Amino acid sequence: MGKAFFRPTGLLAIVLLSACTVHNSDVPGLSGPSEGSGPLQPPIQSPTARFSFDPSTPPAHAAVQFNGGLSCPGPADPNATTPCGNTNATITSYNWTFGDGSSGSGAAAGHVFHGASTFAVALTVTNSSGRTHTTAHSVPVSEGFAPTADFSFSPADPEPHRSVVFDGHPSTPGVGHTIVSWVWGFGDFDQPNPGQGAIVSHQYFLLGSFTVTLTVTDEAGQSATTTKTVNVKPRA
Repeated sequence: MGKAFFRPTGLLAIVLLSACTVHNSDVPGLSGPSEGSGPLQPPIQSPTARFSFDPSTPPAHAAVQFNGGLSCPGPADPNATTPCGNTNATITSYNWTFGDGSSGSGAAAGHVFHGASTFAVALTVTNSSGRTHTTAHSVPVSEGFAPTADFSFSPADPEPHRSVVFDGHPSTPGVGHTIVSWVWGFGDFDQPNPGQGAIVSHQYFLLGSFTVTLTVTDEAGQSATTTKTVNVKPRA
């Protein structure tokens, strides 16, 4: 008895292909829930602290003016027509530290440094968004104003062997300083032993004109010198 064999026909393949066909009317929908609904909010920006000071190399014991008005409530653009750019924020506070243990507030502040050094002055600004920014500059402070030397003497035209009293109190110290030393040269034979002190006396033994020199020095080591002529005349 013979065996029967069946040859597959194309009918089954057609059925499978039809099952996998996607029709135009079956395109899936692309709609879905939207994200970030509502208007876009601008990013919160930090301010920019900037300041200037005058004089640029202040002396000790003299007022220095600091100006924080150059600060911006947002980012600064020095190349723009308006360096501070456009922002809805405002600066709400200015806080200063002067590097010597003291502090201040306000867009403009004055300060006096009482010693010679270089101080790191910092300004911190806060804007209406609560953001802050700090910048700092080094402020070189010199010793300050030097003293001015001056003196008077009596009598105005002394005679030989008569004591002449010299008074250095007309000298004045610089602001915030104190004169601590007066050194005199009387222009005759005193050079190895100059006079010292605010008030001194000296005798001239010869006739003639003598150049008197006074050098005053303050506690910071700053000094000044002045001279005057004493005419020693014979007795009338």
